[in-house]
Amino acid sequence: MLLRLILAALQQWVGINVIFNYAEEIYRSAGFGVTDTLLNIVATGVIALIANILAVPLVDSTGGVSHNKVSGAMQLYLLGPKNSAAWLAREQSASAFTVSR
Repeated sequence: MLLRLILAALQQWVGINVIFNYAEEIYRSAGFGVTDTLLNIVATGVIALIANILAVPLVDSTGGVSHNKVSGAMQLYLLGPKNSAAWLAREQSASAFTVSR
């Protein structure tokens, strides 16, 4: 239960809410005008709404636990080796510049 609460809190800081909160700045820095920025914000919201409408029944029908296991395994597979390799490369390059006494 505590893990679920922690994950929900962290998701609020790093999830799609960040995109929605900073959408105006993101689209303006990408070079969009005022009208295009507003249209992109609405399009982003509509796409998120449609995705949630489609995802909720799918997760409910297949079972949330099995869905979480599959998505977790996919994230671990896709992100794990890349992040591990990047971390290892940083550690090796950092250790190359450390002066031993």
